[in-house]
Amino acid sequence: MSNSEEAINHHDEIKQLIMLRLRKKDIVTAEMIREQVTFFVKSFHGEGIAKDINEEALFRELSSLTSVWQPDPSILRDGKHKNWLPERKATIQWDFWKRYRQYLEEEKMRPTTVTTQLDKVTDMILGDIGNPEQVGEEWWLVKSSQEKQQIIPAWFVRLLMPVTN
Repeated sequence: MSNSEEAINHHDEIKQLIMLRLRKKDIVTAEMIREQVTFFVKSFHGEGIAKDINEEALFRELSSLTSVWQPDPSILRDGKHKNWLPERKATIQWDFWKRYRQYLEEEKMRPTTVTTQLDKVTDMILGDIGNPEQVGEEWWLVKSSQEKQQIIPAWFVRLLMPVTN
């Protein structure tokens, strides 16, 4: 492995370690990023590796990955809708979501703010499309503002739902 390839590997390794630490924080500041970069670069240097890591480039890259703002989503719905998900959310095993969120944060380096917002939007959508365990036809009929019925197929709703115990 060439020196430049080795430097890239060390850069990426330090970046991943720092992102794992920072994703546990609600708010990430430039000072926190700078402290983590300094700590890990010095640690790697102490081991005699990663001598040619560009701290400033690493800091800028991490800053761009963590400084993310996303607005809250907006959804149009009528006043008659009852969101069923909050009552059942704790009883559902979200195994796929937990693994996917971990993949997005650890492998794809998505900031926690992004995955948290994705989680909120997904919950809003699931709560709006209807409870798949509700008896009767109301759970799969949605009335639009023009009072036309739109059918959401049962297989689609069940596809979105995780397996429950």
